[in-house]
Amino acid sequence: MLKSFPTPILIKTSDLGNNNAVQGLLCSDQILPVPPIVNDIAEAMSWLLEVDFLQCVYRPVAKNLFLVCDWLSPGHISPYDAHFRISLVVTNSILNQSFRPEIIADAMDLVELYLSECWGDRITFAGLRNILIEIVGIIYNNYCVYIYCNNNFNF
Repeated sequence: MLKSFPTPILIKTSDLGNNNAVQGLLCSDQILPVPPIVNDIAEAMSWLLEVDFLQCVYRPVAKNLFLVCDWLSPGHISPYDAHFRISLVVTNSILNQSFRPEIIADAMDLVELYLSECWGDRITFAGLRNILIEIVGIIYNNYCVYIYCNNNFNF
């Protein structure tokens, strides 16, 4: 993850192709390695940009993934908590963008309960993309009548 404002930038070392470039960036204190346990979150970033209604969550996911990578930040997120926390951030963003305000608190509670009961500590191994597909299904199945009419909620 490259430190940049306002949104951190995800860089795949394989895209750089040159080991010297990778080492130079790591030594520059401007880039942080992604812990292997959250590689699936990093890999899901490009997918977020491909799905119309998920494009709005790219920035919050990038910022939270950066907090996972930044061990020295006071806002650091443990890699073991990352999937749960980022899933809730995405849920909140989707709800605020696409749904009427009166259902947001209930929908957040439902998703949090689902993640805790269905996945629990195993959420780390589920894959962020899979989790988000389940969350979108839960939200849509329970609250589709509350979608803003002008929203392009296609999955």
